[in-house]
Amino acid sequence: MKTGEKKFDEVEELVLELDMARILFAEEEEEEEARIVVSLKDITERRKAEEALSKSESQLRAVSLELSFIEERERKRLALYLHDEIGQSLVLLRMKFGSLTGIWGSKSRKQDIQQIRDLLEKVIDQTRALTFELSPPVLYQLGLEAAIEWAAERISQDYGIEFKFNDDGMIKPLSADIKALMFRCVRELMMNIVKHAKARKMTVSLTRREERVFVVMEDDGVGFDVSLLEGQLKRVGFGLFSVRERLGAVGGAYEFQSEPGRGTRITLSVPLKEEMPSS
Repeated sequence: MKTGEKKFDEVEELVLELDMARILFAEEEEEEEARIVVSLKDITERRKAEEALSKSESQLRAVSLELSFIEERERKRLALYLHDEIGQSLVLLRMKFGSLTGIWGSKSRKQDIQQIRDLLEKVIDQTRALTFELSPPVLYQLGLEAAIEWAAERISQDYGIEFKFNDDGMIKPLSADIKALMFRCVRELMMNIVKHAKARKMTVSLTRREERVFVVMEDDGVGFDVSLLEGQLKRVGFGLFSVRERLGAVGGAYEFQSEPGRGTRITLSVPLKEEMPSS
């Protein structure tokens, strides 16, 4: 053997894979010379397919985002109709029945009218609740900060969680679509805290830093192992997976910090943007 050469007891191979080639080196004990075999594989079609798939996924995300914006606008339209048309008509009807109480002197008639008024009052309350569930007016009248505080206070009252809200007081100009998106994400995550965290306290903070708006949510619940989160995202419904997808589609981001037994800190952020055109 020549100096510097290595003796192989049996055939040894070293395979190097490149984007466009496979190079095979083989050396045998019986041969004096090494053999080099170069096998080229055209992956042009595979790359085209990968690019097409990536483009398709981007288009699907864009369509999904636009559909969510359209859904939110329709929610707002229905909420306004419930409030301005149906809600006002029910209130007027209740007042009309109230005026009849003094006309009919019969005790039984008065009781019937009072029962109708009580029923109307219940329907009015249900209509108002549905209006806020569809699209809370406070979001568009007073802004994202007031809407998140309102939603958190309701959750606190309904589920007995101590709630604290912080706002840095800075102006946070966001489009109506982005406000609605952030509100839905924050409310969904607050409900996740209620359902899964077993928390006694919850804090929500809004801040503006440079050209982004941040929402930080903290709880003192059971926490979880963050390393297991990725594998669970698609099994939690709208929850975490949808929050990530929708925020990512508008240039937003999220971050989870948690440890078992030490609560959870969730940070959401979106860039400040101009008003998006309505469809």
